[in-house]
Amino acid sequence: FGSSNQTDVWSVALTLSSGTCTNCSNCDDAIQAANPGGTVYLTNDILNPDEGFCLTFDSTSGVIFDCQGYNLNGSGGISTAASFGMDTAAGSSDGTIKNCNISNFAKGIWLYAAASESADVTIINTTLYSNSRAIFFENTASGNGCYASIYNSTIESNSAVVYEYLQSEELSALVGTTIKNNGEGVTVNGPVTDVIIIDNFGDGLTVSSNDVVLTNVTSVNNTEIGRAHV
Repeated sequence: FGSSNQTDVWSVALTLSSGTCTNCSNCDDAIQAANPGGTVYLTNDILNPDEGFCLTFDSTSGVIFDCQGYNLNGSGGISTAASFGMDTAAGSSDGTIKNCNISNFAKGIWLYAAASESADVTIINTTLYSNSRAIFFENTASGNGCYASIYNSTIESNSAVVYEYLQSEELSALVGTTIKNNGEGVTVNGPVTDVIIIDNFGDGLTVSSNDVVLTNVTSVNNTEIGRAHV
C-alpha cells in the first residue's frame, strides 16, 4: 500500500469582545469586559450622572468606546469640581473615545498616570463643550506621562481646552479639529493639521517644540497667538 502525507489546516477566528451599555455603571462593566480592539457602544444619552467618575478605562488596553452621537452630560461641571465624564487612568493604554458629545463636567476627559504608569487616549469625532476642563492631564511625579491625540473633533466653550498638572503631559496630535471660544487655548507637541482656532482667551495655539509641523492652521481673534505665531 502506498503512503501519503496529509496536512490539516485549522482556521481560527478571533472575535473581539464588544457590547452595548446605557448608563455609567453598565458602561463601566462593558469597558472592563472588552478585549483589546473591542468596541463598547452607548445606546442612549447619559444625563446628570452622580458626582465622581462616570466612565472608566482603568487598566484596560485598546478598548474603543463609541457614543454613536449620544450625549454624556454632567450636572454643571463649571461649578462641580468632583464630576468626571471619562477617566482613562490607572494604567489604561491605547483607548479610543469616538462619536461622543461630552459636556458640563469639571473634567470632560481625565488622564491620570500614577507611579511607573502612563495613560494615553485617542479622541475621534467628539465634541467637548462647556466643561471646566475639556481634557485634564494629571501625571504624578513618578508617572510616565499622559498623552492624547485629537482628530476631527470640536472643543468649544470650555474654561480650558487642556489642563496640565505636574509633568510629562502631551497633546500628541491635533488634526481636523475646531477649538473655539474657550477660556484658554491649547498647547501641542505633535502635528497640527487642518485646525481652526478662533475666539479663545489667552494663547490660541502654543507649540512646545520647534519640531512641530503646522499645516493649514487658521487662528483668528485669540487674545494671544502663543509661540506658534500663526
